[in-house]
Amino acid sequence: STALYLRSKLEAGKNRLIERAALQFQALVDQLEAEQEITTPFSQRYTYFFAVPYPPVWEIDREQALLFAGLGAFKTAATIFERRAMKEELIMCLIQVGERKDAEALIIKGLEQTPNHPKLLCLLGDLHQNPS
Repeated sequence: STALYLRSKLEAGKNRLIERAALQFQALVDQLEAEQEITTPFSQRYTYFFAVPYPPVWEIDREQALLFAGLGAFKTAATIFERRAMKEELIMCLIQVGERKDAEALIIKGLEQTPNHPKLLCLLGDLHQNPS
């Protein structure tokens, strides 16, 4: 799995191999979701925690969604970001798709929780084309 992950990351940077990289990321996500059903005790897993440079499932999902966004499949990327509760990336995808009202609602909801969040303020300014 680690070798496939590293290979997918390398192929994602090449124009001819982007689609294959996206499919490989999907295979990794499917594999990890299937493995979550099999529960191995933590006492057995923690021994190898630092031995393998393998990211968590949400990071693989994030990379896959960013790859889809790079290919122009913003709706698919937005679905993945929404599933993983990655709000800032979801907002950027919604803006690209043209769902500006949904993006604005998410930004306002996020600003209610953290009023001075710089990224959300920048996204709101970009949405309204207001540099201030």
